[in-house]
Amino acid sequence: MKSKIVSALLSVFFAFGLWLYVITVVSPDTTDTIGDIPVTMIGESALEQRNLIITATTSTNVDLTLTGNRSDLVEVNAGNITLTADLTRIYDPGVHRLEYSISWPGSVADNAFTVENKYPAYVTITVEKKVTKEIPVEIVWDGAVPSDFMSDKENVLMDYENITIKGPSSVVDKISHAEITVDLTDQRESLDQNYRITLCDKDHEPVNAELITVNTQEVNVKLTIHKVKEVPLVVTIVDGGGATSKTATYEILPKSIKVSGTEAALEDLEQINLGTIKLADYAEAQMLNFAITLPDGVTNQSNVTEAKVDLQFPGLITREFAITGEQIKIINVPEGMEAVLITENLTVTVRGSVTDINRMTIRDITVTVDFADAPVGTSTYKVTVTFPEAFSAVGALGKPNVSATLQEAED
Repeated sequence: MKSKIVSALLSVFFAFGLWLYVITVVSPDTTDTIGDIPVTMIGESALEQRNLIITATTSTNVDLTLTGNRSDLVEVNAGNITLTADLTRIYDPGVHRLEYSISWPGSVADNAFTVENKYPAYVTITVEKKVTKEIPVEIVWDGAVPSDFMSDKENVLMDYENITIKGPSSVVDKISHAEITVDLTDQRESLDQNYRITLCDKDHEPVNAELITVNTQEVNVKLTIHKVKEVPLVVTIVDGGGATSKTATYEILPKSIKVSGTEAALEDLEQINLGTIKLADYAEAQMLNFAITLPDGVTNQSNVTEAKVDLQFPGLITREFAITGEQIKIINVPEGMEAVLITENLTVTVRGSVTDINRMTIRDITVTVDFADAPVGTSTYKVTVTFPEAFSAVGALGKPNVSATLQEAED
């Protein structure tokens, strides 16, 4: 049994030796196919200098059928065989068939193999002219701000209103503009953000821009968003001259305006006061004009810069009374001084209800000049017009005054 095992092992050994002798001495060459070897393009910078760009390439993986010594064949594979195609020979756009060179790894001689077949035998590429184009940036608005807010789209600011694109003419010619999408849904504050661009055709469809280069990928957008509020216009009424806020009427046109601003700026703005109307200054109905002045940070959205106030005095009449110098009462003359009236006659206009004015006489009017703290010499003095309790609703109009001289009293 033991001798049979030894005989079998010797048979295997001699068979292997015979096979080794045949493949290394009797028939050393063999043929093998190595597939999926990549082709490397060299000289792309030359195309760039000539304003050319590759837009299409056939399969750049090659199958090589090689004949050579088996010991050399085991040294090569798809990872250490180098195939290169030279682009420096291309000067014009079009379809080009490029041959490729083959380099073996350093451990294998340059003439170690015979290339029986190359598939494909050429690399086919399409080259186009590289062009430059300036295109506008367009904003696509998505959604809307809340109803009580406004976005100032007319004055939106972009750091790039136009961008520059470069690439093959067949692609560049399709691109009409760049789009950015700005979502305004529930936006309550002003925007200052960057948005990524999309290159689109004239129908607003995205264009495959894989071969396109641009001078920027994002555009900054600054958009003012403010709260809008309708605010009433008011005036301050000062009673006087026989008229009060109850007996005088007034209408403000317009009654209100729309303003905009930040939520903080509008939070406490409940009304806009146009100014003060002193009723004693107006004897008759008047149409008064007031400029509309707004606080800082608030913008007038109604484009109305002036308001009118229609002031009326329904049920009130006026009457003039001629007062003589003798009827003017002088008070508070400093000791050792005397006051001499220069004004001999004074007209006092009073206003009140029809009943009060019709029953009033000159004896119901008291005109007083106060000389307390008056300077020595001739001056103009404001007079005070008063009425008895029965005429408490009556008032004097305007600002009547007299001229008088304050001087040392004669002994």
